[in-house]
Amino acid sequence: MFDHVAQLRNIDSVKSAMVVLGIESNLGFEAQHTVHALQRSGLTNCCPIFEGVDNTLGMLTTNKTKEVMCTALGELLSLNRLHVSSRFVSVSTSPKEMLSRFLSEMRAFMVYVDAPRSLFVQSRRTFTGKVGGHQDDAVIALQMSVLCMQYFLKHSRYDRFR
Repeated sequence: MFDHVAQLRNIDSVKSAMVVLGIESNLGFEAQHTVHALQRSGLTNCCPIFEGVDNTLGMLTTNKTKEVMCTALGELLSLNRLHVSSRFVSVSTSPKEMLSRFLSEMRAFMVYVDAPRSLFVQSRRTFTGKVGGHQDDAVIALQMSVLCMQYFLKHSRYDRFR
């Protein structure tokens, strides 16, 4: 994440832009450690998202959250509101390879519906791209970014950062 933010800061038009940090909070205290490490590294003009349990640092990725994220991304796609910048940044692989991986993950992403086990239980919907050995990390990251920006723009707790 450090390298990614550093590369973004090298682009003139986003050199001083607000960096909104939407980090998954499900796995221990990684969100807190990541935000503190970024701040210690000198990152300025950043806003961490506090959408974890009881408004703690980070973002939850529960099944309900994944449904909201999937719907939000679907809306942007259906309205043709998603654009890939010509200055797309990828630190783990070339931008072209990352976009190819992303498209592959998008094609494999689906809503898997488990039939109810009894009359008193609703069917369970799972939002995933991991069926058949595929990965969905890039799609989940994009979905989290969309939801993160919705939180940032919607909630008054982030007003001081805008």
